[in-house]
Amino acid sequence: MHEYIKIILTCIAGLLSGIALTCFKFWYENRKKPGHSVDADLDRRNKVKSFLHEVLSNYKPAHASCYLLHNGGTFFTGDHMQKIKLFEEESRDRNVSRLRKDFDSVMIEGPLHWWIDTMRSGKDKEGAQEEFIFSKVEDIANDEFRAMMLHYRFFSQYARLIRNSKTGNPVAIFVSSYDTPQEFNSADIYGLRTEAKLMEKIILEK
Repeated sequence: MHEYIKIILTCIAGLLSGIALTCFKFWYENRKKPGHSVDADLDRRNKVKSFLHEVLSNYKPAHASCYLLHNGGTFFTGDHMQKIKLFEEESRDRNVSRLRKDFDSVMIEGPLHWWIDTMRSGKDKEGAQEEFIFSKVEDIANDEFRAMMLHYRFFSQYARLIRNSKTGNPVAIFVSSYDTPQEFNSADIYGLRTEAKLMEKIILEK
């Protein structure tokens, strides 16, 4: 009789150990990872604002901005909602926020999807950059995006996609927009590419 009791207790102990191990593994794999502190986020925002102000001074755009790309929840199908949010901006008239109210976590669709997809297309082309450049608004192939640029009175633009270096996912966009047509020369493009890489370091720093 005692032997049966020992066997039963051993089985129960093994079962409980297995359950405990499974619970610990689940907790460990799904534990909440620490994020940025408020101080760290504010510091990064201040760095971005300072950086964009320097872009205004050096390249004379009407508007310089940084957008963040993120998943904004899920559809009923389980697919992630792809959204874009204006993180920081600096404009020539510093008392006017020209875009923030229109780009507060909006869906990436229509002209925004075309804009980002156009930048992404450079990833698979040898020697190409993941950027979007137009010197004259009439050169824009997409009617909706052209109309959007005209709405904000942007007649030239340089934009570059920023990727997470570890995951390869797009995470941000650096944009320099002008209210007059610009003939970007090689020095202009090189300078703006350099600025975009500096922006990348600020956005991705821990």
